[in-house]
Amino acid sequence: MATAPTNLEASVLSLIKHNGPNGMTLDDLVYESGLDKVTVSPRLRPLEQKGLISRDGKRVGRSGRKQTVWKVQ
Repeated sequence: MATAPTNLEASVLSLIKHNGPNGMTLDDLVYESGLDKVTVSPRLRPLEQKGLISRDGKRVGRSGRKQTVWKVQ
């Protein structure tokens, strides 16, 4: 049985859902949430392990580096 997302995980999940089919990179999530990268980044893998989000390729993020695109399952 999968556990429910924590409050921070739920916030990150909500942002990714709201962005729709384009998905979001870590830079996008940090920019849109106003949270620090060290707060957002550790929430992605647990959400992936719970089957709530998945990786969908890579694209250049705001930092100019290629980053994983996260989408809602």
